[in-house]
Amino acid sequence: MKIRKTIVASQIMLLFSPWSAQLASAQDGSGVTELETIYVTPAEQVKQSLGASEVRAKDIDRQGVTNDLSEIIRKQPGVNLTGNSTSGQRGNNRQIEIRGMGPENTLILVDGKPVRSRNSVRYSRRNERDTRGDSNWVPAEMVQSIEVYRGPAAARYGDGAAGGVVNIITKKKFDAFSGSVNTYYAAPYHDEEGDTKRANFNLMTPLGGNFGLRVYGSYNKTDADAWYINLLHNRSEDGSLPSTITAGREGVKNRDGNVLLRWSPAARQTLDLEFSNSRQENIYAGDAQISQGTVDAIAKGGGQFDLTDLIGQNSNTMTRNVYSLTYNGSWDNVSNTTYVQYENTRNNRYDEGLSGLAEGAISGDRSRITSRLNNLDIMSETTVNFRSPFAHSLTLGLGYTQARLHDMNIVKQQVLDPDDIGDRSPDYKTKLFSLTLEDNIILENGLTITPGVFYERHNVIGSSLNPSLNVWYALNDEVTLKAGVARAYKSPNIYQLDPDYRMYSQGFGCWGGTGPCYVRGNEDLEAEKSLNSEIGLEYKSERILTNLTFFNNDYKNKVEPGIQSEGKFGSLYEYQYYNVPRAIVRGLESTFNVRLTDRLSWDNNATYMIKSKNRDTGEALSTTPKFTLNSILAWDITDRLNANVMVTWYGKQKSRTLDSRGEPYLGEDRDPYALLSVSGTFRVSKHLNLRAGVNNVFDKQLYRSGAGANTYNEPGRLLWAGASVSF
Repeated sequence: MKIRKTIVASQIMLLFSPWSAQLASAQDGSGVTELETIYVTPAEQVKQSLGASEVRAKDIDRQGVTNDLSEIIRKQPGVNLTGNSTSGQRGNNRQIEIRGMGPENTLILVDGKPVRSRNSVRYSRRNERDTRGDSNWVPAEMVQSIEVYRGPAAARYGDGAAGGVVNIITKKKFDAFSGSVNTYYAAPYHDEEGDTKRANFNLMTPLGGNFGLRVYGSYNKTDADAWYINLLHNRSEDGSLPSTITAGREGVKNRDGNVLLRWSPAARQTLDLEFSNSRQENIYAGDAQISQGTVDAIAKGGGQFDLTDLIGQNSNTMTRNVYSLTYNGSWDNVSNTTYVQYENTRNNRYDEGLSGLAEGAISGDRSRITSRLNNLDIMSETTVNFRSPFAHSLTLGLGYTQARLHDMNIVKQQVLDPDDIGDRSPDYKTKLFSLTLEDNIILENGLTITPGVFYERHNVIGSSLNPSLNVWYALNDEVTLKAGVARAYKSPNIYQLDPDYRMYSQGFGCWGGTGPCYVRGNEDLEAEKSLNSEIGLEYKSERILTNLTFFNNDYKNKVEPGIQSEGKFGSLYEYQYYNVPRAIVRGLESTFNVRLTDRLSWDNNATYMIKSKNRDTGEALSTTPKFTLNSILAWDITDRLNANVMVTWYGKQKSRTLDSRGEPYLGEDRDPYALLSVSGTFRVSKHLNLRAGVNNVFDKQLYRSGAGANTYNEPGRLLWAGASVSF
């Protein structure tokens, strides 16, 4: 197939500029330039979506990451950090949320392979986990780029991607001997906030015989906030201290190690054998699932919830071991990527209560409990390029996922229903088979169409078929209309499915105030599904990239604790997890990036949440700012010196409207606030880079109160510096 050099051809080249090197031109006798066939796989095409953005290694280096990559990912369009509900439980353990769909609907990948360690953490009555999520398993200095996909662009990644996908791509170089040693230190302006120390190394080298090796190791420690950080700032008008204390941010120690051996047996063929070991130890700051009374003893002394001996100590440790084998190969018109990954997570922590006020409170005997989660993932994608009847790239994917969880929390809560006494097991297993078929079609009239269909079969909840369609149309050389629609899905987690798992409440946690009750897992649940759609315009010229996107997620079957009793046994009511009939998330995203001069660039993105609502209860799905603006001004002062000014503005965050019984909750909203940060990098020599910065220059501190939307701490001014020695 040949394409004449017309305005259509230039539009196509503009649309796919990252792959424009594939275009080879020649002139026929008439002087008309002809172009070779263009092939773009569906996986590459999704990167051109409105719901796709990228964080580069130089962005991480210039802006700085204190401990968790979520700190910089949150600055992408449509992304925030929040909990999985509006309860405020575990308020400072905020995770990546995309387009208001909650952290559980964000799929984290490392080099395209899933990370699911957080699923080993017990699921609470209000749908929260005591976890920081899965964005902190790779040291910042080892990241080549981070791809963020939202809405229809994320649907191709399957189960768990209804909100979006974060793909962390690590650095790999095997053609020459290289490496680096990196250090980082962050000092908060306020003594009651924890400081951070980090050091890591990496080594990449050819070994001969078509082999290559990559090794890296890292240690990172962030101290916990002082236990009293929120105490003085939550005094009543008469100056009296609160009867309960909400904890500040817990600390964490990260230890990461990785070995990757690559074999390249032939041209365009690679086989990677990889092992990684990571360990995250928390530094306890006094947090508990329900704040009432849990750390009261610290201020007043004594009591059944006395946690004084735990402050500053380790109360939970997460260990993740990953073994993977990955094949990448391409031939004339066929390419294939196949991987097998085994992920083992050990979640060791102090035992917690599962009923009433004690849910999430560390037990007085300080016993430990270990849950083990084993995930097996097998995936193979094959793409074939066709020339007739038109140029297109067809991708067939096959996948298998198996999860095995062993957790004594499943059977720890006593059975209170006399008709439900029997054998209960702490073990539960799920299996998921998936099949995907996608085609990417680039037509001569500036139109690109990518249809897809995704089939999944879950051993408990059954089958579902989920179609998608993305369309790009070049209106002229600079303006493109982009639209997409896809049905995304998420299987219920093991705690929601397993009928042996239940949580008891004496009444405060029972919907409608019915009295003593328990919530149990439900194997009759359906998969959560979201019809994700977006439409927008993008303008792209040599110096300007801007777009405006409207997105709408019509969310069905969201899994929540039941609000209708399934029966009554004496005075005890039984509830189960159930599927919420409908919820809706709707908003706008916009990007405006401009290169002001050859050395000065200004990048901006904004997100406006029009609606986020559980239509069954009227509650928002999570506590998300109404409006978020990120703005970065980057100045390459010289070839060796760079300076950056960054501003983030968060709009009002609304309080939850209902308490755990479904009764009106009168909590405070969190008012809008803005943060200004500055940073710079200086390349001293070919082998030495220095960087430094000040976060939150104007020292805007916010304190957690546990009431309404004030569920997390916003740390004050922080000074940081780092150095990198490369060879």
